[in-house]
Amino acid sequence: MAMAGGGGTATAPRLWPPRPRTPPSRVLVGAALLVLAIVGVAVADRYGATDDAYDHRLFGHEWLDYALGGDEAVWGRFDHNRFYGAAFEMALALIERALGLEESHDVFLMRHLLTHGVFLVGGGCAALLAQRLFGSAWLALFALAAFTLHPRLYAHSFVNSKDLPFAAVFMVCLALAHRAFKRDTAGAFALLGVGVGVLTNQRVMGALLFALVAGLKLLDAAMAGSWAARRRALGAMAAFAAGGLCTLYAVWPYMWSDPARLVEAFAVLSAHPSREATLFQGELAPWPDIPASYAPVWIAITTPTLTLALCALGAAAAVGRAASAPGAAAGNAPPRFGLLLVACPLITLVAIVMADANLYDDW
Repeated sequence: MAMAGGGGTATAPRLWPPRPRTPPSRVLVGAALLVLAIVGVAVADRYGATDDAYDHRLFGHEWLDYALGGDEAVWGRFDHNRFYGAAFEMALALIERALGLEESHDVFLMRHLLTHGVFLVGGGCAALLAQRLFGSAWLALFALAAFTLHPRLYAHSFVNSKDLPFAAVFMVCLALAHRAFKRDTAGAFALLGVGVGVLTNQRVMGALLFALVAGLKLLDAAMAGSWAARRRALGAMAAFAAGGLCTLYAVWPYMWSDPARLVEAFAVLSAHPSREATLFQGELAPWPDIPASYAPVWIAITTPTLTLALCALGAAAAVGRAASAPGAAAGNAPPRFGLLLVACPLITLVAIVMADANLYDDW
């Protein structure tokens, strides 16, 4: 504690390090994003439409028509696609109509450019988060490169309007989570809730982040040293929950007539209706007879070795830091945020095993 003179008041130490007023990474990351955007515009027209791109475009227009006054009969044409992606597909459909696009080339070029743009936003948030965690412009640039230049993701960032927006919005939510825990205000957590609501609409596995954040705020409330602090923590959690649930309901028309359909979404997608077998290590691997090594092998062969090594190193460092300061790891401090980052992929894999989820291809 610091004392002013001989009788000054004590000031509590800052748990979160102060953010630099003018982070040096802004110019570097901004320039890198500009270069990536220019390259993206130059190459976007080289990508064709995927097998399901026409269906996704149609779904977007049907989502939008329903939101503007359609009837429930539309859901019979959606199959399992009614359970995800409404927010992004409706936005693409709305922009297509606003621009008056009619030629398929123009329609899909627009979709490719906007999907890639969302992907770059996710990369920018990866850089922002690295800058906030480490205060290094070079690490921020590395995080941007690791995300946007990932060889398995880059091409899909143009043509995949389901998985890549999910990855990008997840990164946005991680940056918002760091901001919310640092500021610890109801407004910051409400904004995080909005992000997680959009994320969960894109893919229901986004609910994992909702559960983790809510659990940490409950922990803050339980550990609070006074009723005022406990009330503040519960208020922030309530703002987060309200922001997330209201946003999820607002952007998901399928829930409008029956919010309990969210439970149906988890039930259907945990045993995804795609039943094609994937060739895995020389043998066909159909669900439910999927080898235990399926997910680890796919992760290993689709992620650069350096990235995997740094993931392992970072996870070990985060766990070691938390173990050396268990009090900080339990409270609202940087070591705990490191554990949150480690928990996201770890709990996802555990949930896949516990739910006996249907895995196919390499997503």
